[in-house]
Amino acid sequence: GGLNHFNPNTKAFVHYRHQTNNPNSLSDDIVRSIFEDSQNNLWVGSGGGGGLSFFDPNTGKFTIYRHQAKNPNSISDDYITSIFEDSHNKIWLGTWSGGLNLFDPETSGFSHFRHQDNDPSSLSNNTVRSISEDNQGNLLVGTDDGKLNYFNPKTTQFTYYKIPNDSKTYYGESIVEDKHGNLWLGTSGNGLNLFDPKTQQSTNYSHDANDPFSLSGNYILSIHEDKHGRIWVGTWGGGLNLFDPKTEKFTNYRHQGNLPIRSIFEDSQNNLWVGTDSGLDLFNPKNAKFTHYHQK
Repeated sequence: GGLNHFNPNTKAFVHYRHQTNNPNSLSDDIVRSIFEDSQNNLWVGSGGGGGLSFFDPNTGKFTIYRHQAKNPNSISDDYITSIFEDSHNKIWLGTWSGGLNLFDPETSGFSHFRHQDNDPSSLSNNTVRSISEDNQGNLLVGTDDGKLNYFNPKTTQFTYYKIPNDSKTYYGESIVEDKHGNLWLGTSGNGLNLFDPKTQQSTNYSHDANDPFSLSGNYILSIHEDKHGRIWVGTWGGGLNLFDPKTEKFTNYRHQGNLPIRSIFEDSQNNLWVGTDSGLDLFNPKNAKFTHYHQK
């Protein structure tokens, strides 16, 4: 389906797709990750092997970055799982098999951080699922071996923690640091983990069929802390969840069946835009109603 731009005033979409004879078009129609940087540019990661697309809204054109076997400074892998801009405005990319990449805007090249078998301070695994940053400026990198990697940009070294329950951190938005400095970690089958970096203790929240206020599903695809400090959790097959820290209970919201919720974004009106496998949902937390936008 490519990339879609929604105008809330006209309720219309503009579509951007790959065009075989246009080198300035989107690299691939399978979009895995999208990130808007501090300069309002869009970075679009391909889930189909198309590499990275950089979109300049002023020109309406894409610049494409792909792996080149003979260029050691090219992107390490053409399957982009996650994109993140740190507090120093550096762009980081997670890949499916090429580890972590740092983009250099001056050279348009990439630095690579991969797992090295004989180096315990290297990335723990080359499949990067998610990237975030803590309040100390360290990168938080979730990898396919279920470890939470801390990357210190000053020393360029990694330390990592194994999350309990043999869990794996999942896709793009599933590592979130809340306003208290705690980390919320989504897993692929073991629910939601709340990790305290100071004590290195973890609390697990998972689905309990006998408890209507438990997490609605154990496959976590997205996490978002809203402007009121509330934690929203998107699941695979269990809808949208709101966590109440006082009672440690979840409220579940569902719309259009039990579609996977792959992304959650909060707009200036405090509405939540929810990306699903069947289109885009607008959720109003005040009245708990969804508006659904889908392909016609």
